[in-house]
Amino acid sequence: MKLMHQNSHRIGIALALIMFLSLVVFQDAGFTAPKATIKFVAALYSEATEPYWQGIIKEFEKQNPDIKVELEVVNWDNIRQKVNTLIATRQAPDILNIDWWGHYAADDLLLPLDDLLPAKVRDGFIKSFYDSSKMDGKLYVLPLVASVRGLFYNKDHFKKAGIAKPPAMWDELVAAGQKLAKLPNVSPFGLEMTEFEGQCFLTYFLWGGGADWKDAKGNWAYNSPKAVEALQFMVDLVRKYKITNPEPTVTSRDDLQKVFAAGRLSMMITASFFPTLLKDQAPNLNYGIAPIPVKAGNPPVTLGVADNIMAFKQTKHPEAVAKFLTFIYEPDNYYKFCHAEGMLPCTKEVAARLSKTDPTLGQFIDMLPIARFEPTNDPLWTNAYMAAIHAAQAAILGQKPLKVALDEAIKSIK
Repeated sequence: MKLMHQNSHRIGIALALIMFLSLVVFQDAGFTAPKATIKFVAALYSEATEPYWQGIIKEFEKQNPDIKVELEVVNWDNIRQKVNTLIATRQAPDILNIDWWGHYAADDLLLPLDDLLPAKVRDGFIKSFYDSSKMDGKLYVLPLVASVRGLFYNKDHFKKAGIAKPPAMWDELVAAGQKLAKLPNVSPFGLEMTEFEGQCFLTYFLWGGGADWKDAKGNWAYNSPKAVEALQFMVDLVRKYKITNPEPTVTSRDDLQKVFAAGRLSMMITASFFPTLLKDQAPNLNYGIAPIPVKAGNPPVTLGVADNIMAFKQTKHPEAVAKFLTFIYEPDNYYKFCHAEGMLPCTKEVAARLSKTDPTLGQFIDMLPIARFEPTNDPLWTNAYMAAIHAAQAAILGQKPLKVALDEAIKSIK
């Protein structure tokens, strides 16, 4: 028995020594068993997107060897369906980068971030973007990249038509459009009313006319007298003044951008990322950028759009999620992302840095203080704007009076 005990003792020591030496070799080889694995689903912006995230994750894992980040980059055409499928099968990612989020928060799927992130991260955001990331006073998402909208105009067209400056008011828009209409093979003003981005064009005219999607009580109100007047002006650009592209209900914003780049469209409202596209598509195009025209007497305004990053409540590793989100927003890391994608930053420090290094983006960064946001945090937002688009389409095509179509749209929201 004593011999067996001695042998067992020796075997135990040997096994312990082997395990210790194996661990030393394993660590010396640069391997560390991760304690936490988090899944990150990111939207695809450009060819630069996936390499950027791969580089960030590699550096993060080097600094945090106890955390592993699994990345999946999904194009915009598929990401909503992808995420909905993951949620339905109880496989929601730990972290998600996408545009909409209100319905996720309303369904109690998102992890509140107020107390999870350091104050230096939360306090670093531009206030308007930070405030738009809350629902019922809780911070559910972080704005990742932003765009604001401006009026792009062809300077050569303006010179030929004898127009001295871009229109700032609606009556100036009509006057400029009527002059530009005399130029051959040119559409004066690009208007989109498709399901791709028709809601943005509705927003430009609602806000420009002093109206809004909702009233002060939070009720949908895009059929109010002011709203009808504003949107009727938009319809009149097509039917009365005839200064838009021929088929606004089937021509998307991206289609209009291509026509503008080809020199066949004089004016259009689009996003701050457009100059990045023009560098490749039309490097010699002589264009300018101006604020969006508004009805006389109303203040200048621009539409702010932010894509967001969020965490799902079912994550098993909230501390690891917080570390990774904090790492993303470290100024050098975040600057590289915004610069690579040609998008506007949502933090004050990186916005100031980009303004100095990119004068074109700087024009849009200067518009950030007047940016407003659509009610994307409302779970019914998609239903509300789709109904509004269909109403505007019916009016543009002469199928229904605008007021009738808008009243029907409001009643259909549920």
